[in-house]
Amino acid sequence: MHFGDNCNKLGDVCNVLQLSPSIFGAWYRLLSNHACRVCHGPGLGKQKGGLPASTQLQQAASLVLEKSVSVREAARQLQICHVTVHRYIQKIKNGIEQPRVGYNSHNRILSPEDEHIFCDYIRNSSDLYFGLTPTDVRSLVYEFAIRKSVTVPEQWHVTKMGSRDWFSNFMNRNPTLSIRVPEATSHARAVNFNRVNVTKFFDNLSKVMDKYHFEAANIYNVDETGVTTVQKPSKIVSTKGTKQVGAVTSGERGTLVTLCVAVNAIGNAIPPMFIFPRKRFKPFFMTGAPTGSIGEANGSGWMDTDTFFTYIKHFAKYSKPSQENKILLLLDNHRSHLGLKTIDFCRDNGIVLLSFPPHTSHKLQPLDRSVYGPLKTYMNSAMDAWMKNHPGQTMGIYDLPGLVAEALPKATTPTNILSGFKVSGIFPFNRDVFQDYEFSPSLPTDTPLTTNLYNAAEIPQLVQTDPIPSTSRESDHIIGNKTPTKIDTHQIDALNNSKELLETIRPFPKVPLNLKKKVIRKKRSTAILTETPEKMALEEEASKLRKKNAEKVKRKVYKKKSVVSSSSDEDDAVCLYCLKPYSNDKRGEEWIQCQSCKSWCHSDCRDEEDSFFFYCINCRD
Repeated sequence: MHFGDNCNKLGDVCNVLQLSPSIFGAWYRLLSNHACRVCHGPGLGKQKGGLPASTQLQQAASLVLEKSVSVREAARQLQICHVTVHRYIQKIKNGIEQPRVGYNSHNRILSPEDEHIFCDYIRNSSDLYFGLTPTDVRSLVYEFAIRKSVTVPEQWHVTKMGSRDWFSNFMNRNPTLSIRVPEATSHARAVNFNRVNVTKFFDNLSKVMDKYHFEAANIYNVDETGVTTVQKPSKIVSTKGTKQVGAVTSGERGTLVTLCVAVNAIGNAIPPMFIFPRKRFKPFFMTGAPTGSIGEANGSGWMDTDTFFTYIKHFAKYSKPSQENKILLLLDNHRSHLGLKTIDFCRDNGIVLLSFPPHTSHKLQPLDRSVYGPLKTYMNSAMDAWMKNHPGQTMGIYDLPGLVAEALPKATTPTNILSGFKVSGIFPFNRDVFQDYEFSPSLPTDTPLTTNLYNAAEIPQLVQTDPIPSTSRESDHIIGNKTPTKIDTHQIDALNNSKELLETIRPFPKVPLNLKKKVIRKKRSTAILTETPEKMALEEEASKLRKKNAEKVKRKVYKKKSVVSSSSDEDDAVCLYCLKPYSNDKRGEEWIQCQSCKSWCHSDCRDEEDSFFFYCINCRD
């Protein structure tokens, strides 16, 4: 006997079981965990199974109304409570086309439709990189509710914003939203990553791929990153409630060493190059460096034209390019990468250079997408371990190569490298890898880079692009796909009014058209640098730059007055080795003094390169 068929009334149950109500009460307590699972879930009065879905109730109503099945039989077939089915059918008979299912929610400030529009506005603001903080959301909902003439709690009028409880419940009702810490993105990157620039880059990439048929092993990406002597401490376990927890670092501000890395689309990496902030490079700088890596030095420690030319020769040594087996090298269009001797070397040795659009490497460059992030994490861990193993010592720039040798293999794994090429759409080639919302940050300016630095004839082709897509995320289930009726039109108008009201209270950021722009240097664009037109344009640009610099030097030359030196010729130092006086030194050569006799000589003339204290040949004897 099915217990659920007779559990509607206590008297009916007692009659069926032939028990008195008092005896049935005892049975009720004993059999509560084995009672009707159809009506009450796993146990009488313990509805743990949840409410039936609206689709189940619709099916039950269809069985009863269209196929003349009894309410109890329909409930038994679909395993739901017959009372719930009865109530649902009564609502349909009373003229309600889509009866509400489930318990009535507590009194909310905004209607479900307005709250959905509110969520869309928050998401759109985040996509534009002008997201709302929790306080902004609470202030906005108060202003929105007042404009909509919605009754709000009295405390809202005092604080002029929604309560914390409302915000907490709002976030629970909308699990697609979460509080995130945004990544700092420069204005230049937000503006320049637009569909026009990205489309042009993929056009150039498609052009060279079709022309040279590069294999994955011959597609490389090269880029620089900085490693510093001051690490970001990792999280540690400490006493709960402590207000400040410290960790030892080498200093307040570290010294930066540039690291240049190249990887290809099958997951291999070229040995890196280190650039130290020193005038002269010494071999001991590279102590513990990765096998095969090289080092250079300049005053800034950054990449420059000459240093990059040295790296290109190092790159060619390991990648083995030739005119028969060309290699594609993707790089940003920094000025240090555009040296004429570098481009000539690449043309002669079968290296095709393709540059990214300006300020788009955070999306288009494989190294930035999947390698340098893990590298910084592993470097921090290695530096933390070094500080713990060397208490009382300060980390210097000459310790960094050994730490890079430990961290770089963990970051340049085939999985990471292949992922970087895939998510950037380079290999496998996918020009549609980026979604519409990823271009949203460029919408406030709506000024894509439509001019080519070297070829103005391409402008008409570049500006003929598809319209910028809307960032609206309104779902179809709100408005519906039915034929518009008076009710639907009214609903659509109400939703549009809510959306317009939000954008009136807090408009999306938009750069005014009449904004006076500053005169800035001409921006570069993505280009195939090794092609003849691009190379000729670079040569012309370099020639103009040389002339401009020469004119500056001429303007700064002043006629010096002749000054008679009061010192005698004996006071003029003479090099101990080449016997040239200091007064004849026009090239600014470096001089060094003997620690014993205090005589001077050229640093290049001395015969002791590696000694810290210099003693001339006379004093050593």
